[in-house]
Formats: sequence, structure tokens, C-alpha cells
Amino acid sequence: MMKIRVEQPYKQKIGSFKERIDKGSGTRMLVGSEFRTIFLGMDQLRDQLLYSDVKGRNPFKDGCAREAVYRAIDIEANRRQHSGAA
Repeated sequence: MMKIRVEQPYKQKIGSFKERIDKGSGTRMLVGSEFRTIFLGMDQLRDQLLYSDVKGRNPFKDGCAREAVYRAIDIEANRRQHSGAA
């Protein structure tokens, strides 16, 4: 069976489309909210960053630099943006 996920904001637009999919042989459309994980990785192991204009050192080896990047991210704004509430 083929499964298609559609994000919440589009529920109103998919009525007839969903009916056509559901009528098909062996198909059913699932409609629901989406689960998403956003991951930001920082290269902490190398002595010098590979893809950066910072040469000769790696600022992410310093925990304070990693914490500063973490604190600079507006997590609530990101949640609103990706939940469709923005």
C-alpha cells in the first residue's frame, strides 16, 4: 500500500485529491501532522575547520563558542515556523 503524508496546513485543499487516492486500487492517503528533527552539527575534532574562512584553528573546540551558537538560535521561533503557526 502506498502512503502519502501531507502537512497540516494543506488539509483543507486535499479533499477531492484524497478521495481520488483512496478510490485507487491498493492506495490510501494518510493525513496528519509531521514530526521533524533539526540537527546542527559542529566539527569539534579537527584542529582546523575544513570549510571556513577561519584558518589555523577551530573555534568549535571551545565549549563557549558552541554554547554561543546554541544560545543564538531562537528555538521558539523555529518551532512556530515549522509548525505552520508563523
